[in-house]
Amino acid sequence: IEKNLFSELDGFDEQYLIYEDSEFISRLYQKTNFAVLPKYVLTSARKYEKNGIYRLQFHFGIIHLKNYMGAKPEALFNYYRRHILN
Repeated sequence: IEKNLFSELDGFDEQYLIYEDSEFISRLYQKTNFAVLPKYVLTSARKYEKNGIYRLQFHFGIIHLKNYMGAKPEALFNYYRRHILN
């Protein structure tokens, strides 16, 4: 998105140490439509290598569910710290 829209939405919520991108996207959807660009992005596989693909995806799914159910940012991070950062 363009910088002015990011600023208009007050950027990332700094209460979120994780999941800040998803939280921001939910606010973005309330304001406008957007499309994901059809490009590839390279990221580190470090967490997948350390935790395993299915285990890591399971825990990210739990974090997503906790957020959907209304968990506070601190609770999301505590779960992440216990199950992923270990």
